[in-house]
Amino acid sequence: MTDDLPALPPISLGDELGRGGMGVVRAAYEPTLRRTVAVKALHTPLRSDGELTERFVAEARLVARLSHPYILTSYALGHHPDLGACFTMRKVDGRSLHDRMRRHRRTPKGAELDELVDIVVKVCEALAHAHEEGVVHGDIKSQNILLGDHGAVYLMDWGNARPIGSPPPLDSRGAPMVMGTLAMLSPEQARAEPIDTRTDVFGVGALLYTLLARRVPYGRGGPEARVDAAKVGRRKPLAKQAPKAPGSLRDIAERAMAHDPAERYPSILALHRALVDYRRRRVDAP
Repeated sequence: MTDDLPALPPISLGDELGRGGMGVVRAAYEPTLRRTVAVKALHTPLRSDGELTERFVAEARLVARLSHPYILTSYALGHHPDLGACFTMRKVDGRSLHDRMRRHRRTPKGAELDELVDIVVKVCEALAHAHEEGVVHGDIKSQNILLGDHGAVYLMDWGNARPIGSPPPLDSRGAPMVMGTLAMLSPEQARAEPIDTRTDVFGVGALLYTLLARRVPYGRGGPEARVDAAKVGRRKPLAKQAPKAPGSLRDIAERAMAHDPAERYPSILALHRALVDYRRRRVDAP
């Protein structure tokens, strides 16, 4: 578990900044460098789970490999007497894209839509760097996108990230686990198959779907129903969910979410180009 981890450099714990399904993030002060950082740890009931702890440590080490303006890399990984295995990273003041979306229940348009597209473009740039490093994020959603000051965008929570082409982890019975957010799963994730960069292309398409429709692709029923729907791509088309959204932008999202990975954009950079071209046409339009 954490026996091979060194003690984390001394920190003073502060307020909670956020939490997810597995972990919690708190503010902390590093007296040696006299700076405030964020520290991420597993929820207390999960800290005794060796498998989850190994995945958590793998996340910290994976993020440390990534160096991009839209990704918060890890500073230090170690063991804390109150937190167990944890790692520190840069503290950013901001709010999630999900929190921002909750204020608006209608399909975005005009300047608001342009700004949302710009955010998605930056997410694509972060993913392009990760893909160059051989890493698939696997859990792209508005809750995992942090909006900072001066237009800064950060792609967060790499707990489901895996090397390109790798199979999912196995559960206690040796069966492949479904990894990701059930309401946003690609078909290959729902079937617990190996993933590649086109899985993140689907994830960005699902994010666009959510931004335009103001609802997730697979939001009906319990966990099994959502996984079954994702396996076959059974969702309402954007033309019905967001009829007032620009048709060209709906088309981009729908292609990115194609059931067959071969029919999606071939890379995250190809999807990035499509979004940039969309924005350019918007700017050049009379």
